[in-house]
Amino acid sequence: MRLIVDLLGNRHKDLFLKFDIFPTNELKIIDSYYWSDFLNINLENFEEYSDEKSSQIIATEIINYWKSIFENLEKNEIKYFPIDLSDEYVSVFQIKKHKLGIQFEEFITQKFSGWNFNKSDLLENFDIESLQPTKTKFSISEQNIIDGLNWSLKNLKNVV
Repeated sequence: MRLIVDLLGNRHKDLFLKFDIFPTNELKIIDSYYWSDFLNINLENFEEYSDEKSSQIIATEIINYWKSIFENLEKNEIKYFPIDLSDEYVSVFQIKKHKLGIQFEEFITQKFSGWNFNKSDLLENFDIESLQPTKTKFSISEQNIIDGLNWSLKNLKNVV
């Protein structure tokens, strides 16, 4: 699992999530536009930075947030972590740790959209009943996830 920054994309199409286990090596587009709100990053502090540097800062915070979720996941515990914070919907992975790794299942909800969704909503107001499953479901080893996220952090330092 790796997060890749596309410096030529706009903030609606600048981050891509890659899982090497997908048969086609498809990339999930991550709409980073609202991630700064979700993570409570005040972009006014970065006004002097280019869009590319802002994308790098946001991507670094996303990866650190995701790592904290995986590092604190207990066996058989279910957690949700956001992927795409879109204008029209929010997409999340439901994750569950088991003996062979971590099971992922993707869901979408239109109860929230990227512009009105933050960490407290995920922890306090998240309505599991509003989730609609997609066809994406797979398992991956915990070590593969952490290695990929660490690779992403290392490569982000060289981006800008």
